Amino acid sequence: MARAMMIYNYACLKCDAIDDEMTKVGPMVFCNNCFKVEFVDTDEWTQEKGWEIDPKGETYKDWLVSYKKYIEERMED
Repeated sequence: MARAMMIYNYACLKCDAIDDEMTKVGPMVFCNNCFKVEFVDTDEWTQEKGWEIDPKGETYKDWLVSYKKYIEERMED
């Protein structure tokens, strides 16, 4: 399982926001608003699940593809 946790001063993978408190999901970082839209509103995460997100879930897999592209682009710079 991928664990969601709080992290500070990183840019959101989805919207590039940099908030004081961010949510880290596996290797990816999201602002709290984007985390809510992508994982909470889609029922892929609830506190009852113990902060766990299924890494086989479609949203998580889709974001991993985006994250891989993001990292590859940064490596080219």
